Amino acid sequence: MWQARSTIWGMWLVIVATWRVRKSLYQQALTIFAQLAPNSLQVATTLHNLGNVAYSRGDLARAEQLYQQALAIYEKLAPNSLDVAGTLHNLGSVARNRGDLARAEQLYQQALAIYEKLAPNSLEMARTLHNLGNVARDRGDLARAEQLYQQALAIREKLAPNSLEMAGTLQNLAILARRQKNYPQAQRYLARALEIYETQRAAIPDPETKAAFAERYFNAYTLQAQLALDQNQPEQAALALERSRARTLAELMFTRALPVLDNAPQTLRDLITQYEQLQRDHLLLAREQRKANANDTETVQRLQAQSRQLADRQRKLDQRLRQQFPNYAQLLNPQPPSLKQVQAALDANTVLLYHAFADTELLIVAVSRQAVRGYRVKTDTGKLVDEAQEFQKIVAKPPSERTALERRKLLALGQRLYATLIKPAEPSLKNATTVLLCPEGALNQLPWGALIVAVDKQGRPTYWVERVAIGLTLSAGVYLQAKAVRPAERGVAIAAVSQYRRLEVAQATKIAQLVRRSGRALGDLPAVKQEVAQVRRLLGKQGVVAVLEAEATPERARQLVQNARVVHFACHARADDVDPLGSGLLLSPAGSDAGLLTAADVVSRWRLRADVVMLSACETAVGQVRRYEGMYGLARAFLFAGCRSVGASLWRVDDVSTARLMEAFYRGYASGVPKAEALRRAQVALLRDRQYADPYYWSCFVLMGAER
Repeated sequence: MWQARSTIWGMWLVIVATWRVRKSLYQQALTIFAQLAPNSLQVATTLHNLGNVAYSRGDLARAEQLYQQALAIYEKLAPNSLDVAGTLHNLGSVARNRGDLARAEQLYQQALAIYEKLAPNSLEMARTLHNLGNVARDRGDLARAEQLYQQALAIREKLAPNSLEMAGTLQNLAILARRQKNYPQAQRYLARALEIYETQRAAIPDPETKAAFAERYFNAYTLQAQLALDQNQPEQAALALERSRARTLAELMFTRALPVLDNAPQTLRDLITQYEQLQRDHLLLAREQRKANANDTETVQRLQAQSRQLADRQRKLDQRLRQQFPNYAQLLNPQPPSLKQVQAALDANTVLLYHAFADTELLIVAVSRQAVRGYRVKTDTGKLVDEAQEFQKIVAKPPSERTALERRKLLALGQRLYATLIKPAEPSLKNATTVLLCPEGALNQLPWGALIVAVDKQGRPTYWVERVAIGLTLSAGVYLQAKAVRPAERGVAIAAVSQYRRLEVAQATKIAQLVRRSGRALGDLPAVKQEVAQVRRLLGKQGVVAVLEAEATPERARQLVQNARVVHFACHARADDVDPLGSGLLLSPAGSDAGLLTAADVVSRWRLRADVVMLSACETAVGQVRRYEGMYGLARAFLFAGCRSVGASLWRVDDVSTARLMEAFYRGYASGVPKAEALRRAQVALLRDRQYADPYYWSCFVLMGAER
């Protein structure tokens, strides 16, 4: 397997470098070695590395084939060598992942015998002991597993203290102690592991790698939440889950909003400007790296050089800030909020609800001003995710296109999901008028308002949105930063495009790619004109400025929105789950690349002071989902740019019903109704209209950020 080093550069290689790049390089090497030195040790090493790539992709059959080919050469040319041991070890990992524990143990033991002879008490030996511990744990032999983990830990403490490998062993020891109900010991092991993870994360210079690090290691916080609930400590469970959620975005929002006193030295102002630009450059470079063609050597080398340059800039900037402005430098590494801070920020009738997947159970933690309570639901979490995704796909389909089976499933899944995700926490929701959801992974894409509380005798469902207003947040930290935004006192900026049909999209490379991925051509949006007219009428007293059709270019929109309290986009949009920063609003020139306003543009160039940004377009709340960092796409970009709330859609919205929904939302908003409640009332108004009663028409829009 690709072995994680204890260095941050190693983490970069493990997490960020794509398997495509490694596979391409190894294939090139294999071609050369096979010609110059067939069946040589160089060929075996390259085969082994290609096996690592296949393993990292989850292609166990291909990985096993490549490892076996490498092993055959190693055993012939270097029998009983460390190379043989390493390949045997990796074959053991393939067997364990297939559930063949007997075969895995046999292969690990063969590798261990070689390590004991050639490399006793080495890190390679510790790795094998650790994985033998995994096999023993999988078999239920906890005493044997603990013995093996302790042997691995002793070596790692001596040779690689505070390494990620050591943290992994500590985490596994915590799991064993928890199974034995030795909670204090489990906490001690886990606290040490988490300290290592946090130390390693703090040393990572760029936000994208920090986010990737969280996806790999922050399951330790879910374990910490389980431990807390084991001991009836829901407050600690809430803190643990919060530490795992959207840390990178919350930190970016925090540092971006740091106040600079009017009398601050110009040098500090310049350094802060450089720091903000550096964070944006890191994000944009990460985007280029994801899109890079692995076979384009020149591009790969250029991006590697840029990465080194950014790291060097970061190091020098951090050093200058620490030396010249140490107090300010400390502020650039914010900690997640305390529970008191979170509770104080919640309105009296608002409940923050965390959901987390943990082994064979779902964790739900409810936080209000008055109390914190935890709930546990025994469930097949994989099946739960599948059902949530299936429900979303059915609701997102126009009613006329659903099959009879899908119509039945919609009711059944809606009730089952409510029973699993919400009903257990009902004791905490009795007095709630607003529920602020902090979901994990795929639950970010769930149309929560369409969950079904009950079905009456006539078959009419009662939807959850009829009971409470619903908001989404990626974390309490993001919520606090959104609430801290001081919006402009007045001003409404509208950018709208309704005419697309006659345009030649094929000439626009980026637009054409987004259209192909969405599977739908661009059509006109006749209801947009009505929507814009209603926004003008309802918010006219705040001062409305609009750019429409040909005037609604990305640059004109950027200039328009800078000092607006309300920002409203009405146009086509496309989400990109491959390149989420490439997700965009299709402004003017309509259908051309020049008219594409991407999430990358918003992150890199936009500064807002908005109370609400409404993205009245298709799929503006979706993009790429990550388990802990949440959704990457347009909505996230606008939160980063500086707004309290973003209204966005989960699927391809209906033109006419969307215009009606927006009219109802702004009617409530203009009269002072909190945003989440205004959206709820607008959705309920639609669902009580027979023509638009189906959740397809009204449940697609969600409010992210601050609920008021």
